[in-house]
Amino acid sequence: MAQIKIDFQKLSLQVLSILLLLFMAVQAYYILSSEPEQLLAYLNLASREPLADISGVQLYILTLVAIVSIIAFVLLVVAAIRLEVFTTDRPNHALKWGLYAVLLALVIYGGLLRSISNQQGAALLFFAASLVFLLIGWINYNEVSGNCAAWKLLRNLPVYAMLLYTMGLPGYVKLFNAAAVIPRYERMFKDSFIAQLPGGTSFMILIMGVFELLVTLLLLASLLKAEFKVDKSKPILNLALLLAIITFSMLCFGLMVINNYQGAINLVFYAIFTFFLLVATHSKEDLHL
Repeated sequence: MAQIKIDFQKLSLQVLSILLLLFMAVQAYYILSSEPEQLLAYLNLASREPLADISGVQLYILTLVAIVSIIAFVLLVVAAIRLEVFTTDRPNHALKWGLYAVLLALVIYGGLLRSISNQQGAALLFFAASLVFLLIGWINYNEVSGNCAAWKLLRNLPVYAMLLYTMGLPGYVKLFNAAAVIPRYERMFKDSFIAQLPGGTSFMILIMGVFELLVTLLLLASLLKAEFKVDKSKPILNLALLLAIITFSMLCFGLMVINNYQGAINLVFYAIFTFFLLVATHSKEDLHL
């Protein structure tokens, strides 16, 4: 009697793709059919300081998230119908681009939350987007056929966008709006040894702002050098991601000092996921060097 062989990795990937297409469909429907007051739930995801109203710009951005979600849904439906997960004789174009649209929706949504200082919600979206990017990388790694030129050009760009607002917005606020944020940090660290260091808490916060903006500048330089292309060497991007990991680690230590465990564990995940992004932004060939 012949033994039935089941590829559990591909079967699990098919289940995941169906989960994501359903999630994208429901998300798009909810955003497009809800009243502005109901959409506050999206802005206040895991927020400690919920917003009371929603602006026109925020509504437009959520609408954009819905449109991208619809594109993701359509592409993933096509991939499911074609059983692309299980094929080995043709590229997984619909599946990869569908997951790419999921990634874009998460990155745009995360940028919106970061812009309104919803740190916890932005962290959740950063982790979710990173996992989707890793999933895309896994598919790419196991794919037999090559990638098209558009894919090589666009694949890594959402990672740049996500890291630019994750590091750039907090860094900008720390350095150019210090009068508004420094007092809050001084209250947070007033009973810690950090407040007793030369320059006190304010100096430490300014240093962190410098690190965050330095990562941002390196990312911009990497973009100008076209390092986002899959087959391009990435020395500046590597340096930016390494510095981002160091920055997250220092921020984590600071929160551990004041027993802010929830914030510290988020930063541990930020550092770990940034390492995974460092690996996943490289091509298969790079990984074998």
